[in-house]
Amino acid sequence: MKENRAKYYREKMNQLEGQLLPENRQYFDDLRSYMIFSSLLYDEGEINEQIYVLANDLLAAQADRITAVEFFGNEPKQMADELISNMPKSTWKERGQLVLIAFGILWGIKLISDFGRTGTVMINPLSYLFDVLLAGIALTLIFLIAQKSVYAGNAWISKKNSQIILMITVFIIFVTGSVSGSFLIPDLWPIVISYPFDLAITLLICVFAGGLILFHKMTEFYPALFVLFTFALNGGIQRYAVAHQQESTPLFMVLPIVIVLAAFVLYLIWNRRIIKNKSNF
Repeated sequence: MKENRAKYYREKMNQLEGQLLPENRQYFDDLRSYMIFSSLLYDEGEINEQIYVLANDLLAAQADRITAVEFFGNEPKQMADELISNMPKSTWKERGQLVLIAFGILWGIKLISDFGRTGTVMINPLSYLFDVLLAGIALTLIFLIAQKSVYAGNAWISKKNSQIILMITVFIIFVTGSVSGSFLIPDLWPIVISYPFDLAITLLICVFAGGLILFHKMTEFYPALFVLFTFALNGGIQRYAVAHQQESTPLFMVLPIVIVLAAFVLYLIWNRRIIKNKSNF
């Protein structure tokens, strides 16, 4: 119910934003971005409803030839902070569900990545816990970059390209740390999963994760699901090749690379379509 409410107001906001004049739209877009990235621990439905009310008020003021700066003032950040402070926070249950979903997908991708290697699957629990720590730090940094860049006094960080560079840097650090941890963290309590149980577990993860995300229409997790399925497909091919002693044949050496490249191209096309659809609101 809460997810539907948040989505309802988000769609309404997109419709109203398209009716704003360019100068008012930029003001509102900054205000909206700041409020969304500053309200991670707050009720999403309440935040979206409040932003929708602001959009309605601004549209009415625009009809009277009043600009966003004249209507809301020159301190949008201060106004947003005051509004957010009066909003109800999300429940611990909702936060817990979001954390479990995020970490579940992270572990699922890591498990299927381990599954994609040749040989017996060996899970290092300490490495998985280390990835959770890294992911928490990376997500916090990304939200801070997105939030601070809206009303930043620094001209460089206010640029979209600069924000993208910073976020890519955070992502590279996360991937580098995760890969390094896989090699450097000792296997104190390894968990061994032999064939064909590893195949069954991977299939269950894909079905469960895909069903959960698609059923609840968690669009923010679609990219992670795409990565999950790509790793799973490659892992299945590797397992088949090992089971039939064909891992050294040209077909099974080239096929995983082709799949990754094809998946990357499809991912770029998919993202471009999403951005294009959003820009049409």
